[in-house]
Amino acid sequence: MNEDEATPAPLDLAVADPTPDELRIAELEEALRLTVEYVGPAVLPAQPGWAWFDALGTNVHEPESNLVTYAEDELRLAGLFDEGSACDGMIGNAVLDLVKLFAKQGHSGFSASITTDIANKLMRYEPLTPLTYAEDEWNHIADEMVADEQRPLYQNRRKSDVFSHDHGKTWYCLDGTKGVRE
Repeated sequence: MNEDEATPAPLDLAVADPTPDELRIAELEEALRLTVEYVGPAVLPAQPGWAWFDALGTNVHEPESNLVTYAEDELRLAGLFDEGSACDGMIGNAVLDLVKLFAKQGHSGFSASITTDIANKLMRYEPLTPLTYAEDEWNHIADEMVADEQRPLYQNRRKSDVFSHDHGKTWYCLDGTKGVRE
């Protein structure tokens, strides 16, 4: 199915003590939703007045959010969908997919800011909490010669630019900072 084609959203079946008829209707609605999802709206287009569409009680063709429209326009203006762009348009499509998912989640301004800040850190492999420098936070990556002595080299599992020769008792970062585990 083409990603631009929408399918009905799953219905909220959280009814207190549903009757047997309500359960059968919910099963039918789910079967219809899955059928449309499987064959796609091109094969089984949503038409108001059709029994299966009306049974779902939803509008399959929801308009794009302002955020998605804005993102698509900006990505297009930047040429990120073009064949000669970064990864031949793949980057533009990948970013637009992320924006669509984010928009579908329906964040408020407050939750949107928190969500994007956390996602940005995680996608850059930045830890969300301070490093502990505990022994289990290190990977042995090599042995290196230092002053005619071979020493193990460890890399922090949570922050890849932090290294140690003693499982984190002492450590250094590629930005020049150094430390001692307390």
